[in-house]
Amino acid sequence: MVQTKEEKAISWSKYSKQNRETLRIRDQAYRKTPQGKKRDTISNWKRRGTIGDLKGFYDDIYLPAEKCHVCKNKFKSNRDKTMDHNHLTKEIRFVLCRSCNCHDYWKKHIAANRIAKNFKILLQTRHAGLSSP
Repeated sequence: MVQTKEEKAISWSKYSKQNRETLRIRDQAYRKTPQGKKRDTISNWKRRGTIGDLKGFYDDIYLPAEKCHVCKNKFKSNRDKTMDHNHLTKEIRFVLCRSCNCHDYWKKHIAANRIAKNFKILLQTRHAGLSSP
């Protein structure tokens, strides 16, 4: 017998009501596994509207990160790790500690360093252009 979507939904509803406690315990156990933590973390990022390859970012950048991108301090625990993103474009930027993620002062320093670096390169190219015949 093939069930329709509505029949499946009713069947699941009855089952989940009868087995609420069992399902809750199973879900709690799953959330403690690496796959469960990954699912929860990525769903939180999606809920905030973050875009990009979130699974790839989680596996390749977020999990292996041991230090904050800004202050270079080691993460105390995985709870101290946060994913920073641009609130306008929703794109991922860095893996930061909670402290750096809560403060925006570091963005000014990074921007200032980028401007100084570009200015230095500009001066070097101009200087090279003036000294060459």
